[in-house]
Amino acid sequence: DAVDRELLPRNPFAKLTESVGHDKARDAFVTVEDARKVLEACPDAEWRALLALARWGALRIPSEIIELTWADVDWERGRLRVRSPKTEHHTGRGERIIPLSHQLRQALEELWDATPEGTVYVINRYRKSTVNLRTQLQKIIRRAGVTP
Repeated sequence: DAVDRELLPRNPFAKLTESVGHDKARDAFVTVEDARKVLEACPDAEWRALLALARWGALRIPSEIIELTWADVDWERGRLRVRSPKTEHHTGRGERIIPLSHQLRQALEELWDATPEGTVYVINRYRKSTVNLRTQLQKIIRRAGVTP
């Protein structure tokens, strides 16, 4: 650091607080049981895949999920390539590889079987920027009887 190397007499940022805060009250862990209930309340395979990608794949909704293509799914190696618009400007952080857990693979296989041949994106119906996934998700959670 510049102070240790005697390039500066003191750290000019020492009294500044961190600008990015984190509201720990919003942190919540979704149990396997609650996730199962919500998945069962989903209206179709696309919603089940969307929720499985978020819960078991840790993908961001909507940015990472709506950009996911079927070419990103490596069935043989059991993994998924995720491109992240949020971190793509950081060197080496534009994409990551995640394993296909049993639950995630099951949801993706169900959707794959229901998807017309030649479809590029995994999630299609909710790709428009005017779609409010939060409102729809809250309805599904209430239908499942789970407290958000």
